[in-house]
Amino acid sequence: MKTKKQNTREKSKLDRKGGLNGMGKGIIAACAITIAVFMIYALLLTYTSISEGYIAIVSTVTTAVAAIVAGYFAAQDAESRGLLWGMVAGVVYVLIILMVLFSAQKDAGISMGKLTGIISAAAGGGIGGILGINQKK
Repeated sequence: MKTKKQNTREKSKLDRKGGLNGMGKGIIAACAITIAVFMIYALLLTYTSISEGYIAIVSTVTTAVAAIVAGYFAAQDAESRGLLWGMVAGVVYVLIILMVLFSAQKDAGISMGKLTGIISAAAGGGIGGILGINQKK
């Protein structure tokens, strides 16, 4: 017969495994959303008269939505701590985006906009995590 402590340890291991699997799915989905939206926006910029002035808005909204999706999937596979799993997924997602940005730009540095993006992604991921943990089947 298992003790309460053993059950807690086993549940904690399952929680970590489930959250990590979900986090991988969530980050892949978030990156796919980001790539799709940016490709569509690039085509619209190229072939229509849409102004480049909307780039910041499209980027911010896309990052927020993608972070919510990443947090949702990360928390959906976890047993508990949806907010935490969601926030971590959002931050990991935005760090991947920043690594791509830093590798593409020679003079890219940390700015208030990037720090705000990290905080926004953590918040969006947390919201997605809350939704995901409460959406059990």
